Amino acid sequence: MRKFDFIWRYLLGGVLICVTVAVCGQNLNGRILDENNCPIEFANIVLLSADSTFIAGSISNAEGWFELASNSHGKLIRVSFVGYDNKFLSYQTGNLGDITLTPSARMLQETMVTAKRPRFQLTAEGMTTQIAGSVLSEAGSANDVLSKLPNVEGEEGSYSVFGKGSAVIYLNGRPLYDSSVLERLSSNDIEQVEVVSNPGARYDNTVKAVIRIKTKKKAGEGLSGTVQGSFQQAHRSGYIGMFYLNYRKNNWDVFGNFYISDNYLKQEQTNMQEIYGKSRQNSSTDILSHFRYFSGIVGLNYEFNKKHSFGAQYTVDKQPADARMQSDMLATTIAGQEERLHYDTEIDMPSGVNHLVNAYYMGKTGRWTIDFNADALFRQSLKDQYTREFISDVPNQDITTHNKSDANMIAARLVLTRPVGRGTLSFGGEYTYTHRTNVFYNEQELLVSADDKIVESNTSAFAEYALSYDNWTFNAGLRFQNTVSNYYESDVRIAEQSRRYNDLLPNISIGSRWGNVQTKLSYTVKKTRPPYYMLNSNVQYNDRYMYEGGNPLIQPATYHDLSLNFSYSWLYASASFVRMKDEMLNVYRMYNDEAILFTFDNFDKVDEINAQISASPKIKFWQPTYSIQVSRQFINEEKLGITEPLDNPIFRFKFYNAFTLPWRVTARADFTLATNGHSGTSHQRHNARLGISLSKWCLNNKLQVHLQASDILKTSYNKSKTYSPYHYSYRDNYSDSRKVQVVVRYFFNSTQSKYKGRGAGNEEKGRL
Repeated sequence: MRKFDFIWRYLLGGVLICVTVAVCGQNLNGRILDENNCPIEFANIVLLSADSTFIAGSISNAEGWFELASNSHGKLIRVSFVGYDNKFLSYQTGNLGDITLTPSARMLQETMVTAKRPRFQLTAEGMTTQIAGSVLSEAGSANDVLSKLPNVEGEEGSYSVFGKGSAVIYLNGRPLYDSSVLERLSSNDIEQVEVVSNPGARYDNTVKAVIRIKTKKKAGEGLSGTVQGSFQQAHRSGYIGMFYLNYRKNNWDVFGNFYISDNYLKQEQTNMQEIYGKSRQNSSTDILSHFRYFSGIVGLNYEFNKKHSFGAQYTVDKQPADARMQSDMLATTIAGQEERLHYDTEIDMPSGVNHLVNAYYMGKTGRWTIDFNADALFRQSLKDQYTREFISDVPNQDITTHNKSDANMIAARLVLTRPVGRGTLSFGGEYTYTHRTNVFYNEQELLVSADDKIVESNTSAFAEYALSYDNWTFNAGLRFQNTVSNYYESDVRIAEQSRRYNDLLPNISIGSRWGNVQTKLSYTVKKTRPPYYMLNSNVQYNDRYMYEGGNPLIQPATYHDLSLNFSYSWLYASASFVRMKDEMLNVYRMYNDEAILFTFDNFDKVDEINAQISASPKIKFWQPTYSIQVSRQFINEEKLGITEPLDNPIFRFKFYNAFTLPWRVTARADFTLATNGHSGTSHQRHNARLGISLSKWCLNNKLQVHLQASDILKTSYNKSKTYSPYHYSYRDNYSDSRKVQVVVRYFFNSTQSKYKGRGAGNEEKGRL
């Protein structure tokens, strides 16, 4: 089997590279632009003979691109569009590059020429970036687009918004549960991306950031789909394979998706830890992790008419993983006695089979819009860990632990919307019920076993009103949420760890627009509940001097966020002040008199300021996006028992460069840098990364070949110092980020499903 995997991976890599040469022919193609370098859609491109006889014709797409088959009788190319002078070019095969049309003088006298649309546009909740017509439309997949936005961090389906935290991603109004969708979504199909930094009352009170992706509307029936394969080489090779099919007939859509990946991650880590008044440990660790992912989606959608539709979707996935770790440690007591330790650790996470079912109805009755969703989720996780400890002059010790978690969730959500006055009123409610069990035990009985259960119900109601008047926008909302959480140990309810909350959380924003100048001021209150892994009572053995575990007593945190945003053409700036009450921090405590326990606890107050400025001009074939961000926290380190100050700011610099080259090629050179600074109880050391890529579209935007090299200089190290009243530690970790990758994507028909299910209990899915 290993031999087959080896052959398969390298064969796939070879095939992907060969496809580049095989399919990119010498047809006639180019891009039509207006006087502001914006693409012109539906421009006419005609191939003429020497006597001006029509031979062949084409029209440009939304990005201005066109393609014509080569013809030996062609002598002249005519490009025309209403309101612009005709342009004639001598016939030649291959790529003609950018063809700029000149506005007709007569038309200029009779009409008003509008200004170029700003790249950044403020909305009531965040910032919209136009993708269609920009260089980002050539980036490749939706993942390639999101990772290049100035205020977004992350990759491969997991993203956060600067100064806000982890983001929930929506595609055409529907939250994404399967992150592989982002990889199969072509950047050419994306109309715009809105980064919501102040989510309104309709979102769960824990959602602090949202990314909304809107695709272009495409009509057409029949079979459409995407086929993709990728091969990457880092310390070890890996691959991804995926296909998506949609069949549309009359008012029916039937669709399916299959995704498979097999990848490795190698980490090299050195640690130094000093436990005050007791000992000091220096260690080096090598970790090799193996991740596999299998997922499948089937669904159907039916539109009764333009006003009413319903659908259902079933997702099944399995995510097995394993890891092997080897660690050497030198421990020195305060008296100077030395002891050498060696650890061999094997972690096996076979994963259960996870199931998600979604059904929805969306309709319009009179002036009312009805949006109803129901979800059911069943998830299982398994983890077995075996550690063998070798100590000089001491018999070997084995530590074996087993952990199993099962979670079931049902949820329903109803949203009603209608115009009221000059604005729009939305209100509705959501109900979520969750049943989660967690069993943990240690065969040698060195660690305390756990048999926990959490049964939780959440009931919420919200109302939100959005108004636009002349150059002003106004948005206000209120959300009420009732949470009842019961905690059980061995089926016995523990009152101290059970919770009941009633939260009333407002949001308000006001914005203005005067020409290209836009501003927005907003205030939002959100509440973040701890993820379930934080609530576990497990204590996991890492080594003799370090344990880690959850805290069933940890409380939710409340966030007060005041933000100011500014946009002018291709300039964007923002600033925010966030007060975090009962913030959940990583903390360290003494454990069994010689070791440190890594766990979680609440801290009464942490303040944070964030600011950024981004510029994204277009200079002929070069479009840079440069950003400067700064974050600084204000925390009372004395209350944490720490003598070191924890308020050094972190600066982040992003230098993204995109180049539109001939032959439908886009090149990128991207560099990021983060400086030293504090986050929580840690001091983060500087980190930098340089990456380059080439993308080429062929077959009239049906085939894309993408080549990428990441962390070329091997400078993306995760280095940090951590402080507590009991210890000090330093970690230097490198996580195999230098790699090369080749991706081939083929799109046919590109008709997308009309499925409109938005899901319910989406925040709870994230906690699980």
